[in-house]
Amino acid sequence: MNKLLSTVACGALLLASGAANAADLNAPIVDEAAVSSAFAGIVEIGGIVRNSAEYDNGDLEHETTIGGAYGSFAVSGNVEGVRLGLDGYVEGMSFDDIAENGEFTPQALGVLGAHLGLDLESGYVGVFGAGGLYPDGDNENMVTGVAGGVEGLVQLDAVALFGKLGYAFAPSVEYEDDYREGFVGPFVEAGLTYALSDDVAVLASVGYGHSADFDVSDEPGDVTTWGLKVAYRLPTELNLNLVASYDGYHVLMENEDEIVEHTFKIGLSIPLGDGGTAAQALNPLATSVTPFRAGFASDAL
Repeated sequence: MNKLLSTVACGALLLASGAANAADLNAPIVDEAAVSSAFAGIVEIGGIVRNSAEYDNGDLEHETTIGGAYGSFAVSGNVEGVRLGLDGYVEGMSFDDIAENGEFTPQALGVLGAHLGLDLESGYVGVFGAGGLYPDGDNENMVTGVAGGVEGLVQLDAVALFGKLGYAFAPSVEYEDDYREGFVGPFVEAGLTYALSDDVAVLASVGYGHSADFDVSDEPGDVTTWGLKVAYRLPTELNLNLVASYDGYHVLMENEDEIVEHTFKIGLSIPLGDGGTAAQALNPLATSVTPFRAGFASDAL
């Protein structure tokens, strides 16, 4: 898996490098307002259905399907070619039918991220920092983690390629120098958005992360993610988009303990400021929640 991380990480760095040189490209910008406007923003709210399962050496230990709600926002502004951004995500899940099976998915999760970078003729390149709030494995005590790294986006006609390479410190509630448990290590995400029209757009992404000390027994852990999101601009006077998404999440420890989750969301996305295409509702550079969910999983497994 380390070879996989190295390969994908190199791809993300090449993507960021490509964004840095994108000023020399002559490709037209379909979603120009999202990259070059003085102000842009998105607010999204909706519901969640999540299937979560825990395995021990390939044998199913627990499984449940639960529901909840989520909300997110993103705002950014351009000052003479320099873009500043702030975004956040929060979710809450109901555990009424999970109590007898054990709690192996976080009951609540919150992430706040900041972005700083350069708007280029056909893309963006910058850095990000984030803080996360997540519970311990008993869903009783809250824990904090941090992450940071580099990110980039290249716009090619109706397609935008994006990538993010970072490092996270998302410990468990009892993390100490001689008791290392949590997600502490590198992670990478990459994907693309495709605007089928002004009214319909899709986003696909994959991600991977590795923590050398995921468990107190010094066992490493790997996190793999994949997802698909669709935005449809509703034919109303208000600027509204219907958004639906699927996210896959897999945590695997060296001892073969694992958590597999499938999350489905549906909601409304409300663009702020200028513009109104479905592609602007996707926010491909949203701050990643994966390291903080993995920090919870390190204590739950």
